[in-house]
Amino acid sequence: MPARIDWARGLFTLSLALWIAWPRQGYAQDGEAHVHANINDGFVAESADGNYRIALRNLARFRYQLDVRHSDVVHNAFTISMMRPQLRIAYWQKRFELFVQPELAGTSARLLDAQLTWVGTPALNVRVGQFVTPMTRDFWTPVPQILFPDFSHVNTEFRADRDFGAMAYGTFAEGLVEYYAGAFDGQELSLPDNDNTRLMYLARVVVNPLGPLAYDGTIGADGAAPTRFALGVNAYNNVVTPHAMVLDTVTGQLAETTGPSQNRSVIGGDVALASGPLHVVAEAFYRHQTQWIPGDNPVRNAWGAYAMAAVYVLPPWLQLATRAGYLDLDTGDAGRSTVVEGLLQYYAAGNHLRTGLLYQATLPATGPQNHRVLLQTQVW
Repeated sequence: MPARIDWARGLFTLSLALWIAWPRQGYAQDGEAHVHANINDGFVAESADGNYRIALRNLARFRYQLDVRHSDVVHNAFTISMMRPQLRIAYWQKRFELFVQPELAGTSARLLDAQLTWVGTPALNVRVGQFVTPMTRDFWTPVPQILFPDFSHVNTEFRADRDFGAMAYGTFAEGLVEYYAGAFDGQELSLPDNDNTRLMYLARVVVNPLGPLAYDGTIGADGAAPTRFALGVNAYNNVVTPHAMVLDTVTGQLAETTGPSQNRSVIGGDVALASGPLHVVAEAFYRHQTQWIPGDNPVRNAWGAYAMAAVYVLPPWLQLATRAGYLDLDTGDAGRSTVVEGLLQYYAAGNHLRTGLLYQATLPATGPQNHRVLLQTQVW
């Protein structure tokens, strides 16, 4: 994705240059920055008054995964599922914040985040670049604080993914109301640029009647949580052109092909509750999709929902969680499935060092059941 990477490199270079060049009135008399390192912040260099700051840290996940279909083992391996160095730079009295995060795990490195945020007022902040879209509560939660090793299959099917664009967001009434509104390319991150003239428009609104509820799937890891609940609704509209690699039977080479464009409109809602050692989240989605084919425009109306609940049985060290979701893709029995999961998680040092043991059962409407056992350790 050369266009996106070049844009991100330019953003990073500009931000670093501004951070270095900006006057340092807040520095100590000897002109040197304060440098420190700890488990919460990583490696940090900042001015004496904290107005200028660079922080480096890393998020890593190591897992063992066993997948069984019927009675056949189809996957049995140890992997590094995540290796994400993180760079944060704050400058100009912390009015601007740069965040850059690549993914080094897997067969090839790729850029996940390269975002620049203007921190204005509680009611108005602006973010540009490539970043996580605020579509669903679970996906907007910072990755180190996500409860389960992976997102629900329902969430993955309906949400908008990371994308390239611009967004305004903020809160009103001391955090009782949140809003997010943005425009994005609406294409896969693997593509160098938006390949059609349409943008994706996305919005999210949340109401927190008892006060702000943090986007944290592990609430309670740092102490009993006050009682809070949140109601959210989000939606987006996008036109996408599917891309796929197919084998050319004449040349024997892989070639990229595109399918008919699809107009997707998705609406979702979520509710979350946190109280003491208990945390509950539920999300539901509906998608209306029209595929543009000359002479035939088939429509598919898909929906899905899932809920998860977690409780600390030995706060803040030991936690039990469960999650169940149902998906109907409007493609007959082949598009309907239920996934049920159970998780036992041990926090050696909060989200900085935790290990979870997951069991997952996938129950399709037709075909064999799939069972998964996953053991994962997170270091952050």
